[in-house]
Amino acid sequence: MLWAGSGEQQARNSLRQALVDIRRLFPSTGDEAIRLEGNADTIWLAANADEADIWIFDQKIQADDGESLATAADFYRGDLLDGVSLPHEIDEWLAPFRANYTRKALDLAERLSLLPELGSRQEQAC
Repeated sequence: MLWAGSGEQQARNSLRQALVDIRRLFPSTGDEAIRLEGNADTIWLAANADEADIWIFDQKIQADDGESLATAADFYRGDLLDGVSLPHEIDEWLAPFRANYTRKALDLAERLSLLPELGSRQEQAC
């Protein structure tokens, strides 16, 4: 997907070099909040649940209180990775995730609009 026009060996070499570059960006002390992890077949970026905004958003939208829902709304900044230039294949792969988070944000907006305490806060602000 990342090096679609390359042969397998060239793609592996490109991946290897990209990983060297990425590892330079992340500490390797073993206790970092965001880190690169992997095994023989898969590599991923791992983060503690309180470090990744998308995970905090997912956690907060599960709550029933207005404060948590308002916090979730503060974390939503538009379409997932909007404005990030990505290869077409990755953009296509990302499309269902974007749609899912757009739906979650719309559901969140509806839930927030139904909370009475938010209405009273808006009246107090006027």
